[in-house]
Amino acid sequence: MGIPQPASLLTHFPVTHLCHRFSDAPSLMLEGSTDRVLYSLRLCDKVDPEKLSVNSHFAKDQGLGSLDQVEIIMAVEEEFGLRSLIQMGRS
Repeated sequence: MGIPQPASLLTHFPVTHLCHRFSDAPSLMLEGSTDRVLYSLRLCDKVDPEKLSVNSHFAKDQGLGSLDQVEIIMAVEEEFGLRSLIQMGRS
C-alpha cells in the first residue's frame, strides 16, 4: 500500500475551503488588496510613483537596495496590520 500521495488524499478528504478564517473581519478582495499595497508603496519616500505598477520590480524598476526593500515591506505590513517574524521576536 505504501505512503498515500497528496492527490489520493483529496479523494478521501475533499477540499471545501481554500483558506482558514481567524477573525470575523470581511475577506480581502484582490482588487482592494492591490489598491492598498500600491497606496502604501506610493507613500514611501524612496518609491517613484511614476514607475510603480503591479508588475514593478523593487530593484530593477525602482533602483531600491535591500534595506529600502525591508522598509517598504514593513510599510505594507503596517497597512494590513501584519507582524513580521522579527517584530514577533521583540514582543
